[in-house]
Amino acid sequence: WCRFYCERVKSTLYILFVACVHLLCRKTQCCFLSFPCYQLYAKSQCFERIGFNHVEEYVMGTDELFENHGIKLSSGPLEFLSIDIANVDDRIGVEVDGPAHYINIIDGIAKKDDSDEDVAESHGYARKMGNKVVWQFLGEGNRQANGPTSLKHRLLSYLGWRVIHLPFWDWHDLGGNAEDQDNYCRQLLKDVDQ
Repeated sequence: WCRFYCERVKSTLYILFVACVHLLCRKTQCCFLSFPCYQLYAKSQCFERIGFNHVEEYVMGTDELFENHGIKLSSGPLEFLSIDIANVDDRIGVEVDGPAHYINIIDGIAKKDDSDEDVAESHGYARKMGNKVVWQFLGEGNRQANGPTSLKHRLLSYLGWRVIHLPFWDWHDLGGNAEDQDNYCRQLLKDVDQ
């Protein structure tokens, strides 16, 4: 499965980045991360178990944008948007959002005990790494979708897709229990239909 994923990715730098993040997170245990193709496959299997008709990695091209919406972006066909798990007929897309889809908001104001004094919130701690002191951010801060993820959601919504986001921490919290995963995915689909 990893070879399949690596063949699909055109940027060697991206592959190196994913490998480095994977090794770093495994060593520091700061977040849960596995190879994206395996994560996508596991979620796709869950949606298959509950009867959600879909394809993996549906790619929308500029030719489709022109045919369906009259939007011309280029003189020739180009791959434009991809959807991790897609029911094309019903225009429901499921985005499997890993850690790279989010930013952690690390600033904020908190009250110090019962006083009126404001102090900055802490979303990490200083730790020694070799002969340096570094800041270790905690993965449980206030998360927000990053710019590219938000833009993709807006574009898909504008094109008539109903988009479901499946954040990595929710899936991780299910602990690999197939029944809980199925119920979680059923609820996501129920929420998008309302």
